[in-house]
Amino acid sequence: LLRLTPAHRFAALEFGARNPGDIRFLVEMARPNVCGVLNVGSSHVGIFGSLAALREAKMEMYRHAPAGAKLVAPVADEAILACARETGKDLVTFGVSSSAAAVAVTSVQIGSGESQLEISIAGQRHSVTVPVIHETMPINCAAAAAFAHAAGITAEATLSEHVDAAWHRVIDVNLNGTYRMVRRVLPWMIGRG
Repeated sequence: LLRLTPAHRFAALEFGARNPGDIRFLVEMARPNVCGVLNVGSSHVGIFGSLAALREAKMEMYRHAPAGAKLVAPVADEAILACARETGKDLVTFGVSSSAAAVAVTSVQIGSGESQLEISIAGQRHSVTVPVIHETMPINCAAAAAFAHAAGITAEATLSEHVDAAWHRVIDVNLNGTYRMVRRVLPWMIGRG
């Protein structure tokens, strides 16, 4: 983050928590224009003691986002979706095969070492080939597309016609940016316990 300059258009940050209030602190420090919660899973319950306590900590993302922030939420998790809606902030939803989502993966075909997806973004269909086969790929692609859509990133061409440079820019913003931020903030987080 310390290397960002006015030439950077976007930065993807991932906020984690070990204690209630950690996400609030990070959101108030970063003041994101777009923020979201992908899920509330059992992998971090041990730290918080229950799914309810973990969900409450993650909801700090929505409650403390700046007034003009756009929120991103999965349609499949009613509790996350309800919290996002309660804030009154602009909301972009995502899901798999869901007509209720602003961004949805509507079809998945598994090939030799790759997944071919049809993604609907605000009513426009895009074809995407991802060089990964995994059961979480459709929802992860829908989430990534929802964040990009909320941030105002648009496809300059149909996704099947994108040049490698455009794809690499998307990956650099959405994947490498998260990695770089985590690498920089991790020592500070470890220091806080």
